[in-house]
Amino acid sequence: LGRLPATGIAALELKIFGEALARQTVRNAQTAGQYFYERGLKVLGEKHGFTKSHQLAVDVREYGGGGKVAEDLERANIILNRNILPYDDQNNRENPSGLRIGFQEITRRGFTESDVKYLCDLMLDIIKGRRKPEDVREEVIALRREHDEIKYGFQNVKEAIEYLQKSLKGI
Repeated sequence: LGRLPATGIAALELKIFGEALARQTVRNAQTAGQYFYERGLKVLGEKHGFTKSHQLAVDVREYGGGGKVAEDLERANIILNRNILPYDDQNNRENPSGLRIGFQEITRRGFTESDVKYLCDLMLDIIKGRRKPEDVREEVIALRREHDEIKYGFQNVKEAIEYLQKSLKGI
């Protein structure tokens, strides 16, 4: 029963903001796929526009593998997943070839295509060894602070309750 209010708010947000969030999330993921590809990363799904969803798969074997790259990016405050790719040894879970990059959370916070390109540049600096993760970290934090509010959702529970009360008025 304790989860019911949160579930209700999530459902209400989905109804109100879901379609726009989904469209922008896919645009952001496709933008990143194209941007990485044009700068020499091996992004899976090129023939299909890189993705039709919220995520990308990127082969980073030549940069030390998904485990190493994910750890380097995490030191810069960029969190993503190492990912086994279809042609990987399925037992190599510590350092597979790939990364899985999801775009839902940054999109929910209002990242646009230009923000995504800037984030990609920061990631490329680390992946390609041009800069150390610690040297990029403050820029990542500053970019995140520019998007401190939720764009596709309620800012707080009070806002959600007020919306719900207005919607139910007269019923």
